[in-house]
Amino acid sequence: MIHLEKVLISYNCINEKGSFPYEFLSKNTLNYIGEKPLFKYYAKIISKTEYDNIPCGAWNCQNELLNYLKSDVNGLYEVMMIMSKSILWKYNINMTKYKTLPALVMAIFTSNFYNEDLNIKVIKGGVEKDIRSAYLGGIVETYNKNIVKNASHYDMNSQYPFAMLNYMPVGNPVFTTENNLNNIFGFVYGEVIPPCEDKLRIPLIPIKINNRVVLPRKPFKTWIFSELIKDAINYGYEFNLICGYNFDRGPEVFNNYVNILYKEKSEAKSTVERNIAKLMLNSLYGKFGMKDIYNNLKIVSPTEADKISKKYNYNLFVKLSNGNIMIKLF
Repeated sequence: MIHLEKVLISYNCINEKGSFPYEFLSKNTLNYIGEKPLFKYYAKIISKTEYDNIPCGAWNCQNELLNYLKSDVNGLYEVMMIMSKSILWKYNINMTKYKTLPALVMAIFTSNFYNEDLNIKVIKGGVEKDIRSAYLGGIVETYNKNIVKNASHYDMNSQYPFAMLNYMPVGNPVFTTENNLNNIFGFVYGEVIPPCEDKLRIPLIPIKINNRVVLPRKPFKTWIFSELIKDAINYGYEFNLICGYNFDRGPEVFNNYVNILYKEKSEAKSTVERNIAKLMLNSLYGKFGMKDIYNNLKIVSPTEADKISKKYNYNLFVKLSNGNIMIKLF
């Protein structure tokens, strides 16, 4: 998490981060007016020199709190305006139309980088269900069978963007009972037979059991990305192919996007700029894997529409000729 103060400094903002003695605040001190609170309440926030510069005399808790909140809001607004102008200048996208960063980067990709000739499909129904069952996420368990001393630690950076440079499944999925795995690029269903521990100490292929992703040693049947099981075979896995969905190989689907954002990340002059570029790199891949959220379309009275708009997210709000409101919720 990036502290607002660092963000304001990074963007050379006019507004400065305020300071307030959080630990001093309680329901008993909210109306306090008197000498400024002791330094111990500020110790984690500002230096002793900064504390000494706070004027002595009538210190009004409510006024100080409101001023502090105002400076935060003004600072955040200034940052958003700077970012909004930057996104508009770079990608011709109005950032304020999007509620989340993944939604924003999807708009940036589709309007600035997407090659329609690649034909990325929106897949629904049973085919989507089969493919989604192969989409499990990462394994986060640690294995402490061995203790290592005087070892080196290596950080593998930008693994999502690196994976995005590979061929991607595009075009129409074609169901197949082809029994030669090398002739399929897409998603396959079959029996996975893991190697014994002597051949591979830590298994590679996951499966979800009781909403938990695990790495089994016993054989199991599952849907899996064809290239993942092909790679696993090199480590001792066996696979009995039953069926699958074959796709076209899409070259350089994300390459231009990844290369430009990675360059921005590498050349960033501040931690803030670097983290924003990093989030933009990682968020796009995840956005393509999100489940479809089905919208609810309702026609309600103006009073009911007002209540709904205050409680739920909506992306359509139309006043009809009869006075009612059509609203789309998600």
